[in-house]
Amino acid sequence: SRSGAAGDTTTAEKFYRFMIDNGIAPDVQATNSLINAFAKVGDVERAFEVFDGMGKIGLTPSIISFNSLLDACARAKNLNKAKEVFGMLRSWGLQPNERTYSILIQSHVACGSLEGAFEAFDEMKRSEFGIEP
Repeated sequence: SRSGAAGDTTTAEKFYRFMIDNGIAPDVQATNSLINAFAKVGDVERAFEVFDGMGKIGLTPSIISFNSLLDACARAKNLNKAKEVFGMLRSWGLQPNERTYSILIQSHVACGSLEGAFEAFDEMKRSEFGIEP
């Protein structure tokens, strides 16, 4: 949704709640929009709350779900949480994509870990997923 992309958490949350209150089951895309809204303002806690709620309504997170969580961590300069999300992504059997690595590298840079950024870049180049810079 546009409100999610703009980081308008109030509107995105109202729309999401409206869907639920009116018997409309949110899909992964709608849920990702809400996670993304919280990511845009660096609200890691709320982004994780929405993510954690996905399973309760029968949704399986997508790579976009994880990338939005990573983005929230990067904006909040929470490198440890970003590394945790990257590990979670793999434990769910998902493959990181170019965006995933880009956000992970941004997280390292934002936190002053240039060495970590280069390590993530090197990992991307070595990955079995065929990602090239």
